[in-house]
Amino acid sequence: MERASRVPRVLPRRVWTFGAVGLAAAAALVLVLGRPHEVRIKGSTEATVRIGKADGTEQRAAAAGSLQALQPGELLRIGYRAGARGHLVAVSIDDAGTVTPLYPDHGPGLAVEPRADIRYFPDSIYFTGHGRERLFVVLSERPLSVGDVEKAVRAAHESAHGDLSAASSVNVPGRGHVEQFTWLFEKP
Repeated sequence: MERASRVPRVLPRRVWTFGAVGLAAAAALVLVLGRPHEVRIKGSTEATVRIGKADGTEQRAAAAGSLQALQPGELLRIGYRAGARGHLVAVSIDDAGTVTPLYPDHGPGLAVEPRADIRYFPDSIYFTGHGRERLFVVLSERPLSVGDVEKAVRAAHESAHGDLSAASSVNVPGRGHVEQFTWLFEKP
């Protein structure tokens, strides 16, 4: 045992040859597909919401797909990770059908770059009033505007006859590949 730990292991020559061929194939693939950061990796886009107290003492992740009860004074932070270049819009809608643009608050969607980590928006969100509020984060490969997403959210609300639990997806036509994330909150 002691001798084996002191003697370096020699790899067979064919392993090195296979490694060189694999490296050449990977380089050729990069040349064919273009710059590596433009390659879309399926499943690499993500959005998240953190719920926390204003003093920062407690924080939890909002689970998608279930009703999240908010406590008085709790704030939301929206984060995202884009797998490719794109455009992002975040809006919310309440039980009454009032749509509130969050990021950005008007105009074209935010241009986002691919990144490996989650980026959080600098401002926290506080929902006013009582009842339920649904939050949508929409990422599109083509430019979209806050108005496009607001219109799609209103249409989904009307189609669900005002039931926010049934209005869980939006249709933003003509925007290429669109990914959307949504959460439903119960305000105190």
